[in-house]
Amino acid sequence: MEVGYASGDSNPFDTEVKNFKFHPDFNVGMILFEDLWGNISSASAYNAVNKFGEAGPVAPLGSALLPTNGSVTNAVYVKPTVKVFPHKNLECLLSLLWARTATDVVDPAIDGLFGGGAGIYNPYGGNSDNSFLGVEIDFGVQYTYEWKYFDTVLGVQYGHLFPGDVFEDVNGDRLGDIDKVQIRTTLLW
Repeated sequence: MEVGYASGDSNPFDTEVKNFKFHPDFNVGMILFEDLWGNISSASAYNAVNKFGEAGPVAPLGSALLPTNGSVTNAVYVKPTVKVFPHKNLECLLSLLWARTATDVVDPAIDGLFGGGAGIYNPYGGNSDNSFLGVEIDFGVQYTYEWKYFDTVLGVQYGHLFPGDVFEDVNGDRLGDIDKVQIRTTLLW
């Protein structure tokens, strides 16, 4: 059972950055933080620079701190995981990730343009006080083949994300489910 917390910053318009970010290489699930949250935060930073930075060549102060780079931030999560070893070289993993935000999710560009900086709009134009990030189910299988001088690890992972109400637009329409498959090969000397 893994439980985590990373503080958030619901006011991107003040002079303080209050959100804590896990290291980007610390992966919690396959999709929610690494892909979806990372891409949304990058888009928010791009929009903040392009919408508010039109007065000159200098980006707004703090806009470089907006992208998460796939880190866990502004989140409380619970992730139970079950690992089974049906054979000494075969590992099967099943995990469930449930996450919610620690604070309101305010998009600086959308809220600045349409909400006047009142902190009412999320990146999709929906309510910033929606807090459910979603549920993700991840499954993986990996096999280690032992050679004479090195080992080869072959693995397949599958993830499915059910996005929460944080990803709703102004009409209440939620982002659709997301699937991801990863295949990897690792050589161990």
